[in-house]
Amino acid sequence: MFKKKIIQVIDILEQGGAQQYLLDLLRELKKDFNFLVLAFKGGPVQKKIKDLGIEVKILGIDSQKIGLFYFSNTKKTLFWLKKYFQEYKPDIIQTHLLGADIWGRISAPKRAKIIQTIHSADSFRGNFLSRQGLKNMFFDKLLFGRTDLIIAVSQAAGQSILREGFNKSKIKVIYSGINRSKFLPQDSMRQAVRLAWGLSKQDLAIVSVGRLNPVKGFDILIKAFANIAAKYQNIKLYIIGGGPEEEKLKKNIRNLNLRKRVFLLGERDDVNKLLNGTDIFVLPSREESRALVLLEAATNKKAIIASNVGGIPEFIKHRKNGLLFQSLNHNDLAKKIEILIKNQKLRTGLAEQAFIDSKIYTISSMAEKYKKIYHSL
Repeated sequence: MFKKKIIQVIDILEQGGAQQYLLDLLRELKKDFNFLVLAFKGGPVQKKIKDLGIEVKILGIDSQKIGLFYFSNTKKTLFWLKKYFQEYKPDIIQTHLLGADIWGRISAPKRAKIIQTIHSADSFRGNFLSRQGLKNMFFDKLLFGRTDLIIAVSQAAGQSILREGFNKSKIKVIYSGINRSKFLPQDSMRQAVRLAWGLSKQDLAIVSVGRLNPVKGFDILIKAFANIAAKYQNIKLYIIGGGPEEEKLKKNIRNLNLRKRVFLLGERDDVNKLLNGTDIFVLPSREESRALVLLEAATNKKAIIASNVGGIPEFIKHRKNGLLFQSLNHNDLAKKIEILIKNQKLRTGLAEQAFIDSKIYTISSMAEKYKKIYHSL
């Protein structure tokens, strides 16, 4: 049986939302299509893709060092992409993240259908007063006629590309999904995690998950927690993830005298297990398109607090299945955390409703939509 050849081009294979989106897609559709993954830079997701039996090629150049001021890197990138496009002869090329969006589409052969994937609803796309925003808008307009379909991971991400002045006829929203069975709550795992963390039945554990970079807002969460820690002695905060902000966040924790109350757990492959030991999930992002961790926390029946930005309100409805706080406002976040600390009934009710609302967001439903699109192009 003939299988379409699809090349997936992405900036970097670090652990992140776009990479998980791609990994899930490959896992679900590897039997139906032939995939090749091209990444400008490697990372831990590289091995996970290879473990699926899918070939991965790494250029070895940071996408931020490809462009007008990096002529040698740009030339090397274009030749590298064209080489694999010519050898593999793909039916479809799909790009993920800003560098891949630009250089992948520029290098693409005319015979291939092009899908651009919009993972971001933040200033990299929407703030055209920034150099990055202006650059991306320029290339989007330049390459729009060559792009057959734009897939956005949320309505907010779709709106960010519409603000560039494009016709919505080429834009389709496909929400990301998760493997729900992996994140369902387990009482035995809850007991094991809390025992390992030294938590009593009276203790409340707050958790947040994400890459430690400024956009994720962990500094805001730590500030908010400092307000809470001063009033409640039985509350602890666990942050799961690694990244460039780690040392800065450690310094913040020391300065606020929170070393025995706030714990940076680093990058973990067992987030699904650790969630069981917690009570409240917080997503303090400054900007966010569509966070998979929200679905993971909801499936694990956690009460959720999240910033009111980007695509977050498309899933979290204030006081229905979670609480929304004003982005950047650590005092407002502290107030929302305190509401859930004091009101166990509300905590349980929000968690139950989020669990119900998350049921439609599965990897299989996302994959079925993609399968139809790939076959139609």
